[in-house]
Amino acid sequence: MSSSDSLKILIVDTSKITRKIISSEFASSRFSVQEVSNLEESSKLAKEQKFDLITLGIHLEDGTGFELCRKIRSKEENFASANARILFVTSDFTDENRIIAHNAGANGFIQKTAELSSFQSTIVEILKDLIQEKSNAAQKPVQDLNHKILIVDDSELNLVLFRRLLESQGAEVKTAISGEHALQILKERPKDFHAVFTDLYMPSMNGNELCRIILKNPEWRRIRLGITSAAEESSLRPGEIPEGVGLFSKPYKTREIFDFLK
Repeated sequence: MSSSDSLKILIVDTSKITRKIISSEFASSRFSVQEVSNLEESSKLAKEQKFDLITLGIHLEDGTGFELCRKIRSKEENFASANARILFVTSDFTDENRIIAHNAGANGFIQKTAELSSFQSTIVEILKDLIQEKSNAAQKPVQDLNHKILIVDDSELNLVLFRRLLESQGAEVKTAISGEHALQILKERPKDFHAVFTDLYMPSMNGNELCRIILKNPEWRRIRLGITSAAEESSLRPGEIPEGVGLFSKPYKTREIFDFLK
């Protein structure tokens, strides 16, 4: 595989051991990997080079991964890696940190534990999707969605994959890890979003409850609402999905998603 076809990976973490653990997932010739431990050097690399995937720790030698993520995503900074998939990989897996990461523009927040199988299986799924995206890079999008969309899911992997699907068709996507997080975003940006897709079953606040709250707020009534679920419609209780809210079963039928957003 030529260097131009390889997937460029940037691994940013203060721990050399952590960097080696992560880089071991990209051992084949399909990947070109660089490892960095500090904010300044990683910021310079991400600004000058176009990486496909960037993994971040929270605490860096001269700052935080949150700061770096915000810089990369900032429209004023013009980073070559502005559209890279950004994943936090950390043992400090709290909802507070997840919210900060997603608000900064991260695609996902992966828990690193002593038992690596969960981390590895998540990376495998993300890489399969990334490789598919790379192979389809020359193809024109099926749709030009040109909308801002909020997706809500407690599963980090679901957020990563659904965001990529929508972005590949021209949407600008914001992610939330819970119904409460989504409401916070909507309150701060009440007129930004064309649509909200929420998972049905989540801790604390389910997707149908979130949709009912949105429907009751006059500022948000123009927002199109969709619920995503692994359950088939026939298995749901009557009235479980609020009137006027779309239901999309996983795995998604992309044509149904695109038609809903027109």
